[in-house]
Amino acid sequence: MGETRVTVQATIRGYLTAFVDLLGISNRLEALDRGALDGELDPALKHQIALIIFALDQFRKAFSKFYTALVPLTAMDLAASLAPGAATPEVVQFLQSIAPPAPLIHTFTDTVVVSVHLEGAKIASMYSALYRLVMGCAAASWTMLGFGIPVRGGISLGYGLVLDSGEVIGAGLVRAHRLEAKFAHVPRIVVDPRLLTDFQPRNVKPDAPVAERYSKAIWEETLGLLTRDARDGQVFVDFLGPKAFELATNGTGKIGSTDMIGAIDRAISERIPAPVRGESEDQWRVRSKWEWLDAYWKRNRALIMAHKNDGQVNQ
Repeated sequence: MGETRVTVQATIRGYLTAFVDLLGISNRLEALDRGALDGELDPALKHQIALIIFALDQFRKAFSKFYTALVPLTAMDLAASLAPGAATPEVVQFLQSIAPPAPLIHTFTDTVVVSVHLEGAKIASMYSALYRLVMGCAAASWTMLGFGIPVRGGISLGYGLVLDSGEVIGAGLVRAHRLEAKFAHVPRIVVDPRLLTDFQPRNVKPDAPVAERYSKAIWEETLGLLTRDARDGQVFVDFLGPKAFELATNGTGKIGSTDMIGAIDRAISERIPAPVRGESEDQWRVRSKWEWLDAYWKRNRALIMAHKNDGQVNQ
């Protein structure tokens, strides 16, 4: 037999990667085997499949909307939070120069993979990309919850390369998938501890270059979108936390005309299965995931309401 030679013509780069699993989708897709009749789908099943396709598209749109449009710090924010400084031409020019790397988003079956190229020479761009990736995942998690589809996953980083198909393979994807499989037993997107260690800014002095000061500020903003689970110590995207709620609703508590506190209340309470005698292991797993979401939301709901009431009192 002749020797097979494979040539990879690609540059190995660093990537942030989010591996996200849309819960319950695989079971619905398996119903295709049971619902197909002579190549045709039962109308009810056809409707379910259409909803799945629509939900996947909405995940992509929600992520992209926040990733590309979100500006964590304006020039004035930077001037106010980073001493010494003011909104100098240098600062304004710097902020205008930061363009987030375009995310590569791929879906297959019930999984969404988001990869963001990190440019090591542009430190501030790296921190901006991390912030946007985390907020994009939070926004997409919100959106899926509205469809009754909780999500879980992992976020990591590592070297990889882009295939001709546009997909990214590499260490970051492997680690993100491993986090999802090992630690995301409930609907949460777990963040790699290695990522948190590697991104931690080191000794940023008040008179440091603007890129370093900006990176530190963005890092602190990113930490505001994360929380630690007291049960197992895992850090995950705090998608129903006060910070994400404020950003997603632009501080109004609403998206469009919809009151989001009431919407989240209904999205969760209407879908928690009641315990049944002799429930199967699969039924128990589904119920436990929704019960975890309910407890997680209630804790954050109290914080959001307290903040809202404080704001009304201070007005």
